[in-house]
Amino acid sequence: MTQKSTINILIGGPAGSGIESAGMLLGKSLMRGGASVFACNEIMSLIRGGHNYNRVRFSYTEKVLCHDDRADVVVALDRESVEEHLDEIRDGGVLVYDQDHVDISKLKVPDGVRVLHVDLDEAAAGVGGAIYKNTVAIGVILGLCGLDLGNMEKILRDTFGEKGAEIVANNVNALKKGVEVSGGQHFEIAAGEAAAGAAEEMYLNGHDAFCLGAVKAGCRFVGEYPMTPSSSILHTMAKWAEKMGIVVKHAEDEIAAMNMIVGAGFAGARSLTGTSGGGFALMTEAVGMAGMSETPCVIVNAQRVGPSTGLPTKTEQGDLRQVMHASQGDYPRVVMAPGDPEECFEMGFEAFNYADRYQLPVLVLTDKYLAESMYSVPVFNEEGMKIDRGKILDEKGAAAVTAEGGEAGGGFFRRYALSEDGVSGRTLPGTPGGEHVATSYEHDEFSDLLEDADIRVAQMDKRMKKMTGLLSELPAPELIGEADADITLVSWGSYKPILEDVVARLAAREGGGVKANILMIKYMVPFHADVVGKILRAAKKPVLVEQNFSGQLGGLIKEKTGFDFEEAGGAKILKYDGRQMDCEYIITKLVS
Repeated sequence: MTQKSTINILIGGPAGSGIESAGMLLGKSLMRGGASVFACNEIMSLIRGGHNYNRVRFSYTEKVLCHDDRADVVVALDRESVEEHLDEIRDGGVLVYDQDHVDISKLKVPDGVRVLHVDLDEAAAGVGGAIYKNTVAIGVILGLCGLDLGNMEKILRDTFGEKGAEIVANNVNALKKGVEVSGGQHFEIAAGEAAAGAAEEMYLNGHDAFCLGAVKAGCRFVGEYPMTPSSSILHTMAKWAEKMGIVVKHAEDEIAAMNMIVGAGFAGARSLTGTSGGGFALMTEAVGMAGMSETPCVIVNAQRVGPSTGLPTKTEQGDLRQVMHASQGDYPRVVMAPGDPEECFEMGFEAFNYADRYQLPVLVLTDKYLAESMYSVPVFNEEGMKIDRGKILDEKGAAAVTAEGGEAGGGFFRRYALSEDGVSGRTLPGTPGGEHVATSYEHDEFSDLLEDADIRVAQMDKRMKKMTGLLSELPAPELIGEADADITLVSWGSYKPILEDVVARLAAREGGGVKANILMIKYMVPFHADVVGKILRAAKKPVLVEQNFSGQLGGLIKEKTGFDFEEAGGAKILKYDGRQMDCEYIITKLVS
């Protein structure tokens, strides 16, 4: 048997054949059995046909942080899956395919790869029909890995219990049939102590984690138009809406969705929308209205490949500049980018506090990889999380602000009163004495629409003062790893766990290893220019890693600090084919 500490499974087939469901069930059962699990899918924007595949990577002895482009087992449900992934199978790995439907006689199987013919249709027919083919395939995988069926059987009962005892029994029998036709255990998987903590872990994707943070923060309104890969936010919040007291509105388009959350924010509801780059392009005028009217709201841009329709189901980090400069003119905003599920949860909570405290739109950048990949993570730590609604005034507070306007104010509430920190007191509709207009037009302290030059300057200065307070409050970036490193990897968003894996593998390389550390930029606006510049100028070899063509974070760093990676003797690793870099891809670029 081949001994392994980490196993990487790939299940491939045409769209509509249940690839994603099979991967989800497999990953969940492995996690419940004590494994650290990561799973991701690659799908085409087709309802049926094309080539889809799902990767499930797991270990009982090591923390699995990300995907791996090399597979130990490939389960191919069609010929295209064999052709696409045959060369990705490691020495000692297994190709599982159905020779009655797939002819591989003209393909060269790499030396050291075992070929296992399994007639999945025939096996499924014996337990109820072709619909159980994916469950048979899961059984084959568990059989090859010598894993107990108990957790998977329980998941099958939980998943299909409502469909009746016969459906459950057929699935369990299909699972056992898969083990039977696997030909016996092929991998000896290192066992560890991870199983002891399995009950304290969750199996979820980045957007699930963000939604948990939003619910924790008291989000009460979601207005969204579905757009891959942001739609999971709409689906998840809709699923939780009744239980958590959230109004979820499937808007007619992104323009309506954005205007809805501005209206909800004005009314006092913590409000959220999600979209991707194309939908966000439609939202930008209303984002600017939130900035001018100083209305709190949270917008998630889940990035995919652009421009235009691009590759709708592939991943990229190409919207940073779009989000940073959304809408015309200058106005205060926060742009943040979580890097893993824990940060999605934390930022999903804090985004609403920042929005309320500073009365502005908060823009959160995720991407397809982070949004849809499944991670096994410890239950999130909620300690110290407190909701802060900022300067919301009651009747007494409104009266005090009005009185400060003196006779010249005419007894009107000063919604946009000038203040040292740039944040004015606001009232919610129905507050006696707090009546005011929220306007997209430039205005004075009383919300009157004016074009006076001095008032324009005073209001603009007031709004932009918020950025000073924000910068002092937002956590400054810190190096992850040893300070004295040979390489400093600089990135943002979903590359955090991948780069953590890179650092570990570099350190473990034969011949003494290579010391590397990581600088993740989580807040792009406002930007900690002094801190970032100091760290990078002290780095021996700074390397920028981004999933876009132009190195947008690198451009932002140069704009704010004057630091240029190539001029400083560093390098850039950029990828923009829609497929996330894995650890070995980055290491090969670093050492080549």
